[in-house]
Amino acid sequence: MNKVKVTIIMSAYNASCHLESSMESILKQTFEDFEFIVVNDGSTDSTLNILDSYRQKDNRVKIIVNTRNIGLTKSLNETIRIAKGEYIARMDADDIALPERLENQVNFLDKNPDVGMVGTAYYEIDSKGKIVGEKVFPTTDKKLRCILIRYNPFFHGSVMIRKEVFDRVGLYNENIPKAQDYELWFRIAKNYEIANLPVSLMMRRYSKRKTLIGENEQIKWAINIRIKYIKNGQYPLRSFFYLLRPFIVYITPAPIRLFVRQKVLGRNIYNY
Repeated sequence: MNKVKVTIIMSAYNASCHLESSMESILKQTFEDFEFIVVNDGSTDSTLNILDSYRQKDNRVKIIVNTRNIGLTKSLNETIRIAKGEYIARMDADDIALPERLENQVNFLDKNPDVGMVGTAYYEIDSKGKIVGEKVFPTTDKKLRCILIRYNPFFHGSVMIRKEVFDRVGLYNENIPKAQDYELWFRIAKNYEIANLPVSLMMRRYSKRKTLIGENEQIKWAINIRIKYIKNGQYPLRSFFYLLRPFIVYITPAPIRLFVRQKVLGRNIYNY
């Protein structure tokens, strides 16, 4: 088996609208020692045709074809099981990686062997690719460990994780329908240091189509995950206090949520 330094993993479902720009952003990285595994998760649009065209042009692109849609979690686990990389980097089919993303993250992990996972800050872009905001997270293990029980301080599409981490703590939990990434972070943090890079190396596409029902499901499972890791002793019992904020968001009507985010907080995405 030919090893590579990095395996980039992506799942694409009816992603033809922005897939090409996402693929291009990876294939034009300054760091080139990688394989790019993409799951076509039962798409009914031209997603598979686009992926096939890139596979023919670049032998680093590998495709898994699901005959039916099985969802993000199971699809990502498929890619991790066959990954040859020392590091696993996430990528979403509608986001854009800036050219030095992989290089920066690889350098960081090479220099910090105790860190199991590193994410990045990101620019928020609209459907046309225009930058409409920027999100910078805490960067140090100490701060991230404290914040993790309060909200998710990682952009899932930006993270790079050591392959050995999955071997030790397991893959994404397929029994959790929402916030699977958040649950994984707790397992990683129990065994490794965690970090974010302060520089924005990703462009995250904001979708106004996100529904209240979908967001409530995300919040509900995030609360359940926190309860689990407080009960198992990873965090003190006083951490139950931090459940108050997401519960208030959960019961707040949609128009009020939107007003608070756009007019008061000046941003659209809720950190569950």
